Amino acid sequence: MVNCMIEGYAEYGRFGESYGCFVRMKEEGLKPNETTFVCVSKAVIGLKDLEKAMLLYEELVSNNVTNVISLNCMIQMFSRCGDIETAKRVFKKVKYPNVRTWTTMINALEEHNLFDESYECYIEMKRQRINPNETTFVCLSKTLSALGDLEKAKSLYQELLASGLSDTITLNSMIHMFSKCGDLKTAKLIFLNIRNKNVVSWTIIIEAMTYHCKFEESYQYYLEMKKQ
Repeated sequence: MVNCMIEGYAEYGRFGESYGCFVRMKEEGLKPNETTFVCVSKAVIGLKDLEKAMLLYEELVSNNVTNVISLNCMIQMFSRCGDIETAKRVFKKVKYPNVRTWTTMINALEEHNLFDESYECYIEMKRQRINPNETTFVCLSKTLSALGDLEKAKSLYQELLASGLSDTITLNSMIHMFSKCGDLKTAKLIFLNIRNKNVVSWTIIIEAMTYHCKFEESYQYYLEMKKQ
């Protein structure tokens, strides 16, 4: 019941009240479980309060909570609260990291502009024989967009094709990545091959054309979008 209240408040952006439920729970002598830590981490992320993040993590350690889901949330929490070094340390303590663990770390490093480390994290994930999922590809596309490394972008796209993962969100991220890496031709081909284009697909290709000063083509894509 308490976990539901903590999560409910956090989901509606009432982070202070969410965290307050956690405090009252402890005052009443109730012991937090794995789900509690996951829910409270959302509140702490919303508050962006590093001190509360540290206290929550200490509580998790003292309760001997070591399940991967809770630790994944701690990695994200510290990253969003601005402490990437602690996020890294928590990551290293995960005994059996899963694809979400690796993806969370890849994304955290990217968000802190540690693009080379983000890409190296992906390489290490592959060495550990962990297969990427759609979210991994989306996160890494942001890393490569920032690096502007076309060869790595091509390699990532080939891995995506080989994986059989081709949802619209992931392909949208590939369009953006190739545009930022200077390969507008491939960006256009990917766009054309998306079966279920959404407004984001159209917006990304329009932005790509504008980014490369193809203003007439950008406008033509806009007109075509309206016809759809």
